[in-house]
Amino acid sequence: MLEKTIYVILLVFFVLISTSCNNAKDKKPNILPKEQSKTETVKGSLNDFDASESRKLEVTKQKYVKKEVEIYYPQVAGLNNSNNQKKINEIIKNEALKAMNYYDGDYSNLTLKIDYKILFNSTNLLSIQYSGLGYVKGAAHPNNLFFTTNINVKKGSRFRLKDIVNIDEDFVTKFKGGKFKAKIPNHIYEINIFPVSKWNKSFDNGDSLDNIGTENHSDTFSYLTRDSLGISIGVSHAAGDHGEFEIKYQDIADNLKAENEIWKELLPEFG
Repeated sequence: MLEKTIYVILLVFFVLISTSCNNAKDKKPNILPKEQSKTETVKGSLNDFDASESRKLEVTKQKYVKKEVEIYYPQVAGLNNSNNQKKINEIIKNEALKAMNYYDGDYSNLTLKIDYKILFNSTNLLSIQYSGLGYVKGAAHPNNLFFTTNINVKKGSRFRLKDIVNIDEDFVTKFKGGKFKAKIPNHIYEINIFPVSKWNKSFDNGDSLDNIGTENHSDTFSYLTRDSLGISIGVSHAAGDHGEFEIKYQDIADNLKAENEIWKELLPEFG
């Protein structure tokens, strides 16, 4: 009798397990429809600013999607001057979407995803760093993309490296001579491949996605942090396609265009 009772209990147990497994197999994953083409606000954006900053712009994260292209970019809000705010947001969006210039604006066979980080955010300045991966079907490998946009909030305009630094032999010598700290030490050797004259031209044409594919094409981009000027240069694909170098503002004080108002915030002694 006891053996029969144990047999019944085991039978019920195996039936329950079998039913549970079948139900699990019948459940299908919740697959969301793929977005086709739109721009939207993304909630819960990360890395928009340093939370320790007491004076900063309100920023929302936007997403542009078309086919396999997905580009994230920030938009500012809460400015007293609505016209200035609109102008700034148009500049930011237009510059972000210029990532397509790397591919002649051709969306066919392209997979591209670009995201951003805000490296400096105040009521006067905004420095945005973009990075991502682009791949054209059939290509040997994907490309690591990197570019920046720097905004003078008061003026509602974008500025470039040549607008804030005197690009001359002294500045380039500091760059080539190791005064700038490489975020990845192995990138240091990439600097010495080219002469001063090459870097002069690259810096002068830097911070622009308008000249891709022309003789004025430059892979140099600049960005600002609380205490340092950052410069990104193009490096070999094996080395990551781009390398970042930074230097303290005080170490290039004699190279800065002191008349540019951005330095009044970054270096109060220039005020």
